[in-house]
Amino acid sequence: MNIFFSTKRGKWGLFFVVIGIIGIFSDPLGSLAPITLGLILLIPEIIYLATPAENWWANWNDSLNSNAQKTRIQRAISGDLTPKQVDVKFKNAIFVGSEGGKYFTTLKKCTCPDFQKRGVPCKHMFYLANELHLLDLSQSDWDEV
Repeated sequence: MNIFFSTKRGKWGLFFVVIGIIGIFSDPLGSLAPITLGLILLIPEIIYLATPAENWWANWNDSLNSNAQKTRIQRAISGDLTPKQVDVKFKNAIFVGSEGGKYFTTLKKCTCPDFQKRGVPCKHMFYLANELHLLDLSQSDWDEV
């Protein structure tokens, strides 16, 4: 469920759905607008949950073989990060950064500065992919940087 709370869009979507559901008791037709708006805002998260993890991770295939990416993979292997929560069912994780910040991670994106700057998988995404059995981080290929 935390995937819906991870973005402003998701939070607003849930807010409008709840307001619409509450409004059903006083004005059934008037409650359709907030419910509809809420569902529209939630569509990206719903699509993410409904799409198999393999499909999301396959989008990154072209960006996994650079030396910079192999370094990120090594950092994920070495345990140089602190997962606070990994939710295999919902394909996401929360990590605690070195300065105490929390990073919300999916197979599509991460809120960490590295992903925000580069737009390619970060060590958090590699860790999540490994937890979802999409990437074998024990491969010796990753040792050759």
